[in-house]
Amino acid sequence: MRGLASYLQAKGNEQAEELNRKLTIKAFKENVAISYFNFTSLISQIEVQRQYVDIADSIKRLSELKADAGLARAQDLNDAKANYLSARSTYDQLQHQLSQQYISLKMLCDIPASDSIVILPTRENYSFSRIAPGKSLTDELFLVKTREAKYALAQARYSIMPTISLFQSYALQQNNTANTISLGTDSRWINSAYIGAKLSLAIPSAATLGQIGKAKNDYLLAKNNFEQQQIKSDLEKQQLSTDMARYSSLQ
Repeated sequence: MRGLASYLQAKGNEQAEELNRKLTIKAFKENVAISYFNFTSLISQIEVQRQYVDIADSIKRLSELKADAGLARAQDLNDAKANYLSARSTYDQLQHQLSQQYISLKMLCDIPASDSIVILPTRENYSFSRIAPGKSLTDELFLVKTREAKYALAQARYSIMPTISLFQSYALQQNNTANTISLGTDSRWINSAYIGAKLSLAIPSAATLGQIGKAKNDYLLAKNNFEQQQIKSDLEKQQLSTDMARYSSLQ
C-alpha cells in the first residue's frame, strides 16, 4: 500500500507539472489578448481625441480672429486656448501610453526593440459563448495538489503499519550414510522446498510521528485551499456571466 501511495503521489506530481505548463501558456495568451484590446482601445481613443484637438484648435483660431476684430472678450480667448492645450495634452498622453504598450508587447513576446510591429484594429463585433460548466485549469491544479497531499499522508501512515513479507525456497538435499557426496544408487535426495511469511512491526519514532503530523497538516491546508478556490471560481463565473449579459445587451 505504501508503494501504491508513492506511485499515486508521483503521478500527481506529473499532473501538477502539466497543469502548471498549461496555466503558463494560458496566462501568456491572456496577456497577449489584453495587450491587443489595450491597443485597439488606445487607437480608438487617440482617433477621437485627435478630432477634439482639431475642434479645439478651430475654436481657438476663431476666437483669435474675433479678439483681433474686437468681437470677443479676452476671457473667451483664454478659455479657448486652455481648452486646446488640455485637449492637446490628453492627446499626447494617449500617444505616450500607446508607445509604452508597444514596448510591453515586445517584452511579452520577446520581440527585439529594433523590430517594428503594426497593430491593425478590427471592426468586428465580438461574440461570447455561454460559459461551459466544469473545472478550470486552476481548479484542477488545486484538486491535484489536494490528492497529492492525501497520498503523501497515506504514504507516511503506511510507513508505521505492520508489513507481511512472503518468501520461498526450492532446493534438493542429499542424504546418505557415508557422509560423502555420492551419485550412486545408495544416495537419496530430499526435497527441502519451503514457503513462509514474515511479519514485521515498525516502532514509530518521534521523527516519523512528526512527518505524519506535517503530512496531515499539509493535506488539511491543501483541502482548505481547494475549497476556497472553488468558491472563488464560482464567484468569478457569476461575475463573468453578468458582464457577458451586460455586453450582449449593448449590442
